[in-house]
Amino acid sequence: FHPQETEVDSDRLMAKESIDDELGKLEKVNALDSEFLMGAHIQRYEVGPEGQREKRLKLFAPLAKGGELYQHYQNATYLNPKKSKAEQNLLLDEAKRNEIIKQLVKGYAALHKNGLLQMDAKPENVLVMGPNGPVKIIDYGFLLEKGKDFGDGKEIDYPIGTAGYMAPEAVLS
Repeated sequence: FHPQETEVDSDRLMAKESIDDELGKLEKVNALDSEFLMGAHIQRYEVGPEGQREKRLKLFAPLAKGGELYQHYQNATYLNPKKSKAEQNLLLDEAKRNEIIKQLVKGYAALHKNGLLQMDAKPENVLVMGPNGPVKIIDYGFLLEKGKDFGDGKEIDYPIGTAGYMAPEAVLS
């Protein structure tokens, strides 16, 4: 997330149904109030003269000063021996790696406990909030809801997510 404010004319970017679906997913995540899930404040408003009003949307989320978990993985000295000790990061410390795993398990458990599956788990979808964490799960575009998308006789019969991070049997199905 970038600290500057971005205004989005949602009607011009995607269909209203898609926007409503995505915002509905985000609102469900916000309602869980888990410290390891990144939610956002949603602000809807209209601009322009009467009769020509345009709908607008703003999303406000905390700034993740640590960037994506993937960046930390790439910067780790065991992958990049040219990095100095000063450039080492939280992934080099075993205790910190274990803490990240615990935080991710708690975040995914909060989703699962509420009948939600985030189908695009990957390091790019985990933000590090500061130099030493904590981490927060992001990107709910592939969030599935029990009863609506799966369960109650419904099966997920197509691959969902980023192919490079999916189980081989899911990609091949």
